[in-house]
Amino acid sequence: MPRTWGGYAAGASAFDPHHFAVWGRQAAQVKNEIYAQVAERKPDLLLVGLGFNDLGWVVDNPEGTIASMRTLVSEARAANPNIKLALANVPQRTRLGANPNLPANTDRYNTLLAASIPSWSTSQSPVALVDWRGNYACGPDGCPDGYDGLHPNARGEFKIAQAFQRTLVNNFRIGTSVPAIPTTIPARPTPVPRNVVVEPGPQGLKVTWDAVFGAHGYTVRSRLVGSANWGESRAAANRHDTLSGHGLKWEYQVRTDNGDTGDQKSAWTSPTAPVVASPTAPPGPFPIVTRATSTGFDITWGQTVGAVERFGVIYWDQDDPGAFLGSVGIRGQAAHIDGLEVGHRYLVWVSSWDTSGGGGVPNPGRPVLVGGGTPAAPSGLKAVVIDASSVKLDWNKSTDAAGYRVWVRNLGNGDEEHVSPENIMDTTWGVGFLVAGAMNYEFCVTAINGALESAKTTCTRPVRS
Repeated sequence: MPRTWGGYAAGASAFDPHHFAVWGRQAAQVKNEIYAQVAERKPDLLLVGLGFNDLGWVVDNPEGTIASMRTLVSEARAANPNIKLALANVPQRTRLGANPNLPANTDRYNTLLAASIPSWSTSQSPVALVDWRGNYACGPDGCPDGYDGLHPNARGEFKIAQAFQRTLVNNFRIGTSVPAIPTTIPARPTPVPRNVVVEPGPQGLKVTWDAVFGAHGYTVRSRLVGSANWGESRAAANRHDTLSGHGLKWEYQVRTDNGDTGDQKSAWTSPTAPVVASPTAPPGPFPIVTRATSTGFDITWGQTVGAVERFGVIYWDQDDPGAFLGSVGIRGQAAHIDGLEVGHRYLVWVSSWDTSGGGGVPNPGRPVLVGGGTPAAPSGLKAVVIDASSVKLDWNKSTDAAGYRVWVRNLGNGDEEHVSPENIMDTTWGVGFLVAGAMNYEFCVTAINGALESAKTTCTRPVRS
């Protein structure tokens, strides 16, 4: 949903909430939503800056993104036949290792958009191009107009506004001139955060501090007391949660982080006093049962201890590099998750939420392969001794497998097989702490897809390398 709070500066009037500008949106999404927005809000003119996320997140190719934009124009006109549209092309950004074709795809889309707009435009409903790309200094090898390799810094914000204003003046006769970019642009304030507080939180510890007006975000670094090394993570708001077991002592530092360069980061706060982790939210429920469907998965779960306000189902695409976690809150003990990528494997967890403002430590369910059935039994299992109490296992990938389980039997005392607690995603695994000696065990593997499980491989004893 659009952000409708905040302001231009501390003490200034609030931002006009009558807009449909949302970070992270795609033309592929908005094309299905624009009719309702135009019908309700009744605008005369649409200013559209979409398409980067379709290409950058590999949602679609340039041709598919053009098709989405064409549909967006048609849907807007269906709600208002006289609507005017200013469509921006897509900026370049610094290189993304996970999407090496992005620069070429960006150029291809921009070429297609410039060629398409004249045929989309009519006298009743004119469409004009906004040259965001040409007015914005950002590319594969550097981004002086961005603070993170893409998103605009203060100068970049002026550049984007100028690109739109040029189209408004030249194509729609709104205004008579295009303002120049100011020669001096105030730097974004980047003070050291104040009033850092560490206290028990849903997952272990909760860290909060006074919000810095206009900050793009913060960096939080944390370490166990006694450790020499800090771990760092990004926080979009003035709160950070640490997932930690009971009794561990942590300390923290925080800084304001407004971009990639050193002058956009504040100094660190002084280290906090050590605080002992004590999770306040209930642990995740058990048992958790997952079943793949043709377009997602079904999931059910049992109870947990303590009062639960709702449960959180968390899922993560393992076959899409850079994929974000998905989550949905559920009151009840079952959910149907839809709209996932067919043929992709997803890790799944369920967390328990109370009224304290966060979810507790989640419990995992079995991974699922969307659209898959019962997997075939793995083949080619090999076990090789690493040392006196460790073995390395390798096997061949199974059709329809979302993951695997390793079974271990102690041949020396006749113990029954026990299964590894982990959901294994790869076709290799190390087994340690074989106290009876590595050569005195045998190993089997099964493939899983949620609740569905294959037969075991032929069990094997290890060989020395």
